[in-house]
Amino acid sequence: MAKKPVAAAAVLSQRSRRAPHVSRGASNTYDWQQRIDGIVAGTRLAFTLCALLAIIVDLSDPARNAPPIHGIVLVYACYSIGTMALAWSSVASLSQRARFGTQIVDVGVALLLIALSGGPQSPFSSLVVFPLLSASLRWRWRGAIWTGGSLLAVYGGVVLHIVPSRGRAEPDLNSLIIAGAYLVAVTLILAYLSCQGDRLQREMGAVAAWKPSQSDEVDGPLRDLLGHVASVVDAPRVLLVWQVVDQPLMTLALWTHGQLRSTTDVPAVLEPSVAEPLRDRNFLCRDAAQSNASVVCMTHGEPRHWRGSPLGDGFCSAFAIRAVMAVRLDHPLLRGRLFVLDKPAATSDDLALVTVVARQVENTLENDYRARRLRESTLALERNRVAGELHDGVLQWLAAAALRLEAIRSRLAVDRTAALDEVQELQTMIVHQQRELRSFVRELKTGRSPNDFGLGDLLAILAFRIEQEWQLAVKLDLKLPPERFEASISPELAREIHQIVREALVNAARHTLASLACVSVRLEGGWVRITVEDNGQGFPFRGRFEDTELAQRGLGPVMLRQRVAALGGRLVIETGEDGARLEIDLPQPGTVGGVNPAGSRPNPASASAMSGPLSPGPQQESRRTDLRRIRGHRSTR
Repeated sequence: MAKKPVAAAAVLSQRSRRAPHVSRGASNTYDWQQRIDGIVAGTRLAFTLCALLAIIVDLSDPARNAPPIHGIVLVYACYSIGTMALAWSSVASLSQRARFGTQIVDVGVALLLIALSGGPQSPFSSLVVFPLLSASLRWRWRGAIWTGGSLLAVYGGVVLHIVPSRGRAEPDLNSLIIAGAYLVAVTLILAYLSCQGDRLQREMGAVAAWKPSQSDEVDGPLRDLLGHVASVVDAPRVLLVWQVVDQPLMTLALWTHGQLRSTTDVPAVLEPSVAEPLRDRNFLCRDAAQSNASVVCMTHGEPRHWRGSPLGDGFCSAFAIRAVMAVRLDHPLLRGRLFVLDKPAATSDDLALVTVVARQVENTLENDYRARRLRESTLALERNRVAGELHDGVLQWLAAAALRLEAIRSRLAVDRTAALDEVQELQTMIVHQQRELRSFVRELKTGRSPNDFGLGDLLAILAFRIEQEWQLAVKLDLKLPPERFEASISPELAREIHQIVREALVNAARHTLASLACVSVRLEGGWVRITVEDNGQGFPFRGRFEDTELAQRGLGPVMLRQRVAALGGRLVIETGEDGARLEIDLPQPGTVGGVNPAGSRPNPASASAMSGPLSPGPQQESRRTDLRRIRGHRSTR
């Protein structure tokens, strides 16, 4: 039974070796040189068929040259069919040697047919266009120039040899001049078109190959961006002026031969940068210093001419601008203009290229703006988080310690022993708070929380410490077994819930003079529902208020309200003379009703292991000690 899979694998291996990796159709589609070979072969066959038709319909001097011309055209037709079949059926393109050989054959056949059928007045004179076209396709402008020069030299020599022998110099000379001029014109046009194609391909390749700079320097990305513009357009200077929508100042950056100068302190004399009639247009001018300069501006993609001074006098003199191309930056987040300076003999094609590159500049500036806003937003959130941690932790504990010290000082005169016991308890609290603060600093440095306790343990420790520090009795009511909480609430969300409940309890003990608080936590429909009630005097305001109204009227604890809002939760406060009730709903990220969308619940052990280091730190030991004291305290009740 074990031999069958091995045999099948061997058969499949042999078949895979026999199968081609690339299909011929794919090669014909994606090989650019092979496509050109196919086009040249098809055009050659079309010219040959036309020549054959010309022979059948009308032949100059048929008595003398008909048989050799017939033979040459028929052989050339067979040759054309064969080269076309080879070009369209071959997996790989022709070699350079083969292309050069076919080019020599095409030139020789064209000249031979012209020589045998009347010289300059031959009906086959148009066949010289085909070698020129194929050479310009294969070797671009160099091929057109070399082929055109060779054809002109050989054709002129052959015709000059034929004219004296026939004694008709004057008519043949006229035909020679016309045919030569035609050949020169076609050669120059094809060479120019090939040069333009090479230039367009080179410029588009440079535009497409550009990547945003990864420089760590302050002005490195901007310098590389403007250097990219200068290299694509082939200009010595590039000037960029722009303003972001939420910034009051303009920014000006000048790139000159690899050096960048930028400033946000733009003098008023530099405004306006362009003339009012050109404010919404892209334009070019070869001498902007003239008061009546000729300006080519683009309107709906069409060039229009305008006369006048295209730039502001102060702007033009400040940068010694002569030749200029200016393109607007048209983006909802920024406005400005890109100036390409000192490019000689700029054309409307160059202006179109600058317009394309300006879109890259817009996208780069937009990405930089959004990245900067994201960094600022992230820093603001982190600052708020640190401020909240300090407010809810150290500051509130210092307030509690101050109250305890005041009570100890009052008790020293009455019961010194009891006062010393409270001093010892306060020292223990200070040690615990030092560990908490050290753990918080470590978390800021490493980005990881050393906490490996679940929500139930965190709330139990919190209740115990609130009773010690604020003399507020706390009753916990967890609606589900602790393992359900550990599986459904992430360590990050557990810490946030811990901070929210601590803020609510400290506010109840400090401001409402409450003696008892009840904390209820339950899971319901993908939400963590938290309720904190106390028997104090309530808030200064009375009634039931939701978070939107609390924010509008500036009511309730600010830090608590901001923390709940940052988590995407909801807050409702109901307050009266018999106490206050806080209802807090927090969403569970990545879960629906406390259940993982994939259908499985997270492993509490793995979640605990991932939330902190493997070895217990000072904070873990402190909280374990608190848990042992809590259990011992409850067992003595």
